[in-house]
Amino acid sequence: MNFFHMNCRVVSKARGKSSVAASAYVSAEKLLNERTGLTHDFSRKQDVIFSDVVLCENAPSEYKEREKLWNAVEKVEKSADARFARQFDLAIPNEFTKEQAKILFYDIADIFVKDGMCFDGGIHWEEGNHHYDFLVTTRPFKEDGTWGDKDKKEYVFMLDENGNKIIDKDNPNWWEDKKNPERCGIRLPELDENGEQKRDKKGGKIWKRERVDSTGWDKKEMVESWRKNCCDAINNRAREFGYDFNIDHRSYERQNKEIIPSIHEGYMARKMEKEGLVSDRCSINREIKKYNSLLTKIKEKAKAITTAITEKVRELNGRFDTILQRRRNNKNDGRDAGRDRGKGQEDRKPDESVGQFIRDINIKEQGYKSVTRDKILKRTDRENERKRLDIEREREASERSRQDEVKNERSYRRSREEGPSL
Repeated sequence: MNFFHMNCRVVSKARGKSSVAASAYVSAEKLLNERTGLTHDFSRKQDVIFSDVVLCENAPSEYKEREKLWNAVEKVEKSADARFARQFDLAIPNEFTKEQAKILFYDIADIFVKDGMCFDGGIHWEEGNHHYDFLVTTRPFKEDGTWGDKDKKEYVFMLDENGNKIIDKDNPNWWEDKKNPERCGIRLPELDENGEQKRDKKGGKIWKRERVDSTGWDKKEMVESWRKNCCDAINNRAREFGYDFNIDHRSYERQNKEIIPSIHEGYMARKMEKEGLVSDRCSINREIKKYNSLLTKIKEKAKAITTAITEKVRELNGRFDTILQRRRNNKNDGRDAGRDRGKGQEDRKPDESVGQFIRDINIKEQGYKSVTRDKILKRTDRENERKRLDIEREREASERSRQDEVKNERSYRRSREEGPSL
């Protein structure tokens, strides 16, 4: 395995998604959604070879049953734009056996459970596409086993020019939390349009507040941390199982590699290929693989040539040094002094020719890469333009169909009103 793939998305109520349905897909089970009354049945899905729910600290033991867990999640998330869960898919090295994948499964689960999330996942063993598909909760648990808050409101305190909190206990707006003295500062008033401090119904002063993520799970740094930890877990198990590879969670660009990343193919593209059809996305990936393979061969060949030339230069320099040393030892020969003056040029010529040869190789390599890269990118642009035109045609056809229906409805009503013609 020479790549790392991990995708993260949110199961959102606003998009019509359901965590119960997602869990049914992940585990290939039949689950009832109490919120919608729908039954989600993926029990016929054959590629899920293993699934399990791993609970975090303070989570009730009854949530070991995924149907109870996710129905409880959808019950507590009441807002219209609620985020029920985060869903991940993580590639499993093709070298791993099913038993090794199960061992790694709990390593991955432990990464999220330690942060206070419940983990519900399955191993999807598709041909050529072994991966984990799993969900994690987005709301923490309190010590008593009830659901906690995703975020909380905190006072906005006055800061100095360097962004540090101003400490002045004599200020009339000073506030300090008795239970947690570190939560202290000079509060900022919430002002109305007249510049006066707002007051609540009871006459109390209203202070500026801001929402603060109580878990830290929404930060971009957390996604980067999860990716790195999952990648490290795979590498550690690979070494333990005796496999000789080491993957990196960073993109090729961040690794300073000139390899072109492949594009997402998707289920429909693979299905077309299995049926004997040609998918544009699969074709593009084949071109990318061909380019990357050729680029690797060119680099290996250039490295071999550079190594051979370097060794040859060292050999020649050794011979020149031997000849020059012999000439220096012959002090009686007056011609040696003249030849010694040309030593600098003789030593430099091999190095200069080698450098020019390597520069020529690099120029040719860069020219090939730019031509091939442009070819692939142009093909991708054509595909995107073709998709855009297809979407526009579908919209126009749908609009024409709607207009025809309206005309037919009007004609029908008109004939009903006028009555049968005599």
